Amino acid sequence: MTYDCKFLKLHKKIPLIENELKIYKCLLGNALLKEKDLDEKWACKGCKVKDFNDKICINLIPQKEFIKRGLSETSFLCTLMNVIFSEPEEFCLLKCKYREN
Repeated sequence: MTYDCKFLKLHKKIPLIENELKIYKCLLGNALLKEKDLDEKWACKGCKVKDFNDKICINLIPQKEFIKRGLSETSFLCTLMNVIFSEPEEFCLLKCKYREN
């Protein structure tokens, strides 16, 4: 399954005997992911960045760090307040007036 995330791009297709292996690149974390990884919570399934694609605040910069395979952290830097949030929905989407239209 693929996710509608502007930071996730198809990196490479490797032809195999019976099918092909798709490798994706998470541009935020500069990490390569197999197609099966996209359904894992540590990779894309649990990533909150994809939820902000259409309603992201102009001052909110998403960040993703892959600490090691099978473990990642997603955070958002608010450049307006110089604060890092792990889950900014409650504050940013309800109170911030600097969202894109």
